[in-house]
Amino acid sequence: MSQDIHQTAYLVGNFFVSDIYAYYQDTYKGVLGKVQVEALDYIHRSEKASIKELATVLNISKQHASKIAGKLEELGYARKEKDPNDGRGTLYALTETGSRFINEHISMSNRHFS
Repeated sequence: MSQDIHQTAYLVGNFFVSDIYAYYQDTYKGVLGKVQVEALDYIHRSEKASIKELATVLNISKQHASKIAGKLEELGYARKEKDPNDGRGTLYALTETGSRFINEHISMSNRHFS
C-alpha cells in the first residue's frame, strides 16, 4: 500500500512539474532564467527573503543568490531592505513592478491550466 502511495505521489509531482509549473516558468522565457524565476517566485510567496534563504531554497551558493537578487533589483522587480532583526542583514522584497510582473505570469499560467 505504501509503495502505491509513493508511486502516485511521484506521478502527481511529475505531472505538476512538467505540465503546470514548466508552463509557468516558460512564460518568463527571454526575460529571466529558470533560477531567477524561482527566486522571484520565492520572494513573492515569502514576501521578503534574505540571500541565505534564497541560497538554501534554490540550492545554490550565497554568491550566486546575491547575483540573482542583484539582477532582479537591476530589472526593477525587487528592492533591498534592511533586516529589522539583524542590523547588518538585507532582505529582498518585490517592488510594485515585480508584483505586477509575477501576477501577470501567474494569471497566464492559470488560464493555461483552466
